[in-house]
Amino acid sequence: MEQLISRRLPAQRAQSGVALIMVLIMLTAMAIAGVALVRVVDSANVISGNFAFRQSTLNIADLGVEAATADLIAIPVAARENAWPVGCAADCRYFPVRSINLPNLNCNNAPFPVGCGLDGKGLPVRGNRTDIANAPQQDINWGGNDVPGAPRGYNIRYVIDRQCNRAPPVDVLDDCSNLPQVDSKKNPPIALPGPISYRVTVQVTGPRNTQSHVQVFLSY
Repeated sequence: MEQLISRRLPAQRAQSGVALIMVLIMLTAMAIAGVALVRVVDSANVISGNFAFRQSTLNIADLGVEAATADLIAIPVAARENAWPVGCAADCRYFPVRSINLPNLNCNNAPFPVGCGLDGKGLPVRGNRTDIANAPQQDINWGGNDVPGAPRGYNIRYVIDRQCNRAPPVDVLDDCSNLPQVDSKKNPPIALPGPISYRVTVQVTGPRNTQSHVQVFLSY
């Protein structure tokens, strides 16, 4: 009699779906990482583009310095005691008295009280058209008065303020910032007034509203 041997097949394990859940989690994490990478790359492109535009505005500021120098040379000596262009009531580009802040004023944030000539960054916001004792201050309009010949997409503006405390100067050595000279032929040598200093502030606005300011001092 043949002996029957029964074999019991192993029971099938129930599928719990853990692998599917893990795959979905990994796919979600990869998608989030991909989106983050795209945003990082996009932000880097925007930053590099803005930096390039800002650098170009700094280079173009040289045109404003050249225009301001030509404008200063064109002003007659007798007319340097008043704002320029002659008779300007707005959009003046030249002021005979330096822009300063009177004491005990908060000149860091707009609106600037009367007596503030500079903002918190040292940029002129008001100019004095005559002497400082009775100065009819004029708000500087950085939104207009563009220099002609600027490259397309750029606006160039500038302001010149003579580095004198009053106009006309009573004593150039005391009232103006200048480069003093010495007459060595005199015994003892005496100091003579030298060229007066002029501060030129140039503002350049370019694409994406990028903006740069450059200040130079000219002696003339």
